[in-house]
Amino acid sequence: MSTKSNIFNLDTEGIDDAIKLEGILGKLRAQSKEAEDLIAENQDFFDGLILDRFMFDALLDNIPDSVYFKDRESRMAKASKCMLSEFGMTSATELLGKTDFYFHDPVHAQKAFDDEQRMMQSGLGQINDIEKQVRVKGNKTVYMTATKLPLKDNNGNIVGVFGISRNITDLIQAKEALSILNKELTTTDEELRQNIEELEAVQNELFKQKEELASKNSTISIQNRKLEENSITLEQKVLKRTHELKQAKDRAEESDKLKSTFLANMSHEIRTPMNAILGFTDLMLNMIDESTAKRYLNAIRSSGKSLLNLINDILDLSRIEAGKLDIHYEIVETYTFFEEIRAIFKKQLAEANLNFELQIQDKMPQGLLIDETRFRQILINIIGNAIKFTPKGYVKLQVSFETKYQKNTSDETIDLKIQIADSGIGMSKEFQKRVFESFTQQDDRSIREHEGTGLGLAITKRLIELMNGEIELKSELNNGTTFTISLPNIVVSQFFILEKETPKVDYRAIVFEPATILIADDAEFNRDYIQGILHNTPLNVIFAEDGEIAYNRILELKPNLVLTDIKMPKLNGFGLLKKLRQNPDTSSIPVIAISAAVMKEEQAEIEKSGFSTLLNKPFEIHEFYALLVKYLKYSVEGAVSVPQENLSFIEARLSPKQNQELIHILEDELMQIWIGFKEHQPMDEVEAFANKLIKLSEQYPDPNLKPYGMLLKNAVNEFDIVNLLKYINYYTQLIDILKKEI
Repeated sequence: MSTKSNIFNLDTEGIDDAIKLEGILGKLRAQSKEAEDLIAENQDFFDGLILDRFMFDALLDNIPDSVYFKDRESRMAKASKCMLSEFGMTSATELLGKTDFYFHDPVHAQKAFDDEQRMMQSGLGQINDIEKQVRVKGNKTVYMTATKLPLKDNNGNIVGVFGISRNITDLIQAKEALSILNKELTTTDEELRQNIEELEAVQNELFKQKEELASKNSTISIQNRKLEENSITLEQKVLKRTHELKQAKDRAEESDKLKSTFLANMSHEIRTPMNAILGFTDLMLNMIDESTAKRYLNAIRSSGKSLLNLINDILDLSRIEAGKLDIHYEIVETYTFFEEIRAIFKKQLAEANLNFELQIQDKMPQGLLIDETRFRQILINIIGNAIKFTPKGYVKLQVSFETKYQKNTSDETIDLKIQIADSGIGMSKEFQKRVFESFTQQDDRSIREHEGTGLGLAITKRLIELMNGEIELKSELNNGTTFTISLPNIVVSQFFILEKETPKVDYRAIVFEPATILIADDAEFNRDYIQGILHNTPLNVIFAEDGEIAYNRILELKPNLVLTDIKMPKLNGFGLLKKLRQNPDTSSIPVIAISAAVMKEEQAEIEKSGFSTLLNKPFEIHEFYALLVKYLKYSVEGAVSVPQENLSFIEARLSPKQNQELIHILEDELMQIWIGFKEHQPMDEVEAFANKLIKLSEQYPDPNLKPYGMLLKNAVNEFDIVNLLKYINYYTQLIDILKKEI
């Protein structure tokens, strides 16, 4: 009974809900019908709105003027297609919300804003005003006619401004050109009248001159005949003189050639025995401890170096006069460089009981691009002279600079100024006029008291001029001397500040792994010198007296390295290299040329021939070791501590694409080479690695690449093993700074 009652109740409730739902649906149907009737009644109105909007958009898209609408804040709300084109835009959304400050210079934009705000307050517009506008994009000046009116809503409230502008720049420019043309025409008309009057005067004068010329014609004919006779004589003299000058030129060129040949031969003949003198002296200094013998040997060594310096001075002067001395720029650590100059003269200054003052201007750049060798030569020459001619008192070195920036480049440059002053004997005014001439000494007494050739200052002046600089001299007899050197446009290195230089490894700490090297030299004392250098090493050293013997022994022994003199009987160094390179079994063996050649042409010929490198005579033991470690495996005796300090690289300046490409090259192509350097540092491979980085900097102008490559290369060239290991570790920092830019 209870079950049926529940079912009944449920059906009753469902019927009530259905009735309610039907009522709601009825109301919705009625409202829908009212809406349809309302739309039908106003269809024409809606169609009209759509048509109005279509025609309005068509007007804005096709009108050849700039039409625009702005809100009360003078922000763009809508504009014609012509106006979009005026500002280099393609879509109305780019314009939306921007003010005149975005498009025009600040002065015009402010004026336009103020005018529009007054217009919206007063309700008054402006008709056909001519405006001069300066567009921000392209800094372009245009002239426009502008009409602006307040924009009102249906209730008459001002909600903004609207306006129409037309570009009349061409019209204004044409008007200005026409005005200029009118002025020019007026001036031309006046000048024409004056010219006519002058022409009439000239015609009258010409009639008079015509009569005078007629009377002179006979005289001129006579003179012409004389000129023809003189011309023939003059041509003969010119031909004779030209021939004489050509002969003089040929003699001068031949003389210059003979001079160069003589200097080259003289240098070779002196340098070859000097190699033995200096070399065996160094070997003996390492072999004996007796003080007197050491003093004698040091005297021999000092005299030999003095003779070598004299030869080098003569050769430098010859190269400069022949225009064959080049300047080679490299990064120089400024403070370290000048401290080294102080250290060079420390002993000499102490012996002369002289004070040395070094003054460097505050905030001197840490690194400069300069020819370090020639710059050092300049300062050593002048400071050496100052010490030599200063019996008491002081020698002062002052360094100052003025910062500049090169046009069309981001390079920072300085004008470097060096002053070397002393309290010495000074110079007479007469001697100052010729102090920079070659082989010049002050007087006979001076020559006796102060040894020298008189070449130092002559070479110094020419080196400074090669570096585009100047040198000035101020001096009074018995009252000291001041030299002032000015070097303009020295590029500041923006790479990094290096730590104070770590002491270089002593060549005696180098331990070679077993290897075979062959030395080809016809001079027995050269072979003995090299034998003396290497006698305590595990290297198997083979000698040959000429190129033919050397070639046969190379075929038999397959050495790891070959060093050959250039001038040898039977087969010289060039011939030996050619045969080795043509034979597949020996083509890959490194071959080092040993030569006393110092002339640029001779060294260039050696470099072009394909030798691995050139070792110049005379060479010292550490220079010989520095060359061997480039090609032979070795270790450094004792633990070498390699600092891991960070280096201050500057931020990368590449595009994102270039940045990614460079990181890929450094991490993929070069990383495996770098990893190998963690265990062994073959100098030639490190140098090749450095050259790749320098070459990469031409394609990817990152400010760190080239300086880092040059840093590695300089360490190789200076046999600076400790710093080389430190610099190698900086490679990952170079990559990290690039990754920060991603």
